[in-house]
Amino acid sequence: MVTREIYHNNYLISLLKGLSTLERNRMLMKDLFGHHISNEIADQKINDFLKLYKQNWIPFHDVIPCLEQLKSKQLNLGIICNGDYDRQVDKLDTLGVKQYFDVITISNQKGLAKPNKHIFLEACNEANIKAEQSYYIGANLVYDAIASKNAGMNGIWLNRKNRTTYDDLNVIHNLNDLIN
Repeated sequence: MVTREIYHNNYLISLLKGLSTLERNRMLMKDLFGHHISNEIADQKINDFLKLYKQNWIPFHDVIPCLEQLKSKQLNLGIICNGDYDRQVDKLDTLGVKQYFDVITISNQKGLAKPNKHIFLEACNEANIKAEQSYYIGANLVYDAIASKNAGMNGIWLNRKNRTTYDDLNVIHNLNDLIN
């Protein structure tokens, strides 16, 4: 969890500073292992991490059936990701889900990141749909559900971890709840 928070904070800082993915990755590794390590060691550590990380990319059991059902209803689907475009598209391909999405909005291409409401509005613009006509389903309460709602969308919190609800949002606990 600490690593994820460090990565996320560094990612937002790097967007503000205009850092490249390479510079951002080096910053992350130096934050984790110490600023005394060389760029070469930081690069090796990030490459080792990414190799292991990618080997563990698997979708939840309900993801593909849900996407297939939504597509069968001829709905336009989009995705908004924080991160590097190439890595996020690689992840979508590896997970076997990229072909379901009509719009793919990735933060480093837009210079915006979730929870900034403008990345949600940009995705709606790309999809040629008004925010209030859109539904956004996300696993992070603040960065997905609340942020999308603040952008005028219908935010849905995918809370897989527990049965907690949130008063001002629709909450589901798996994607089968969305279909039902």
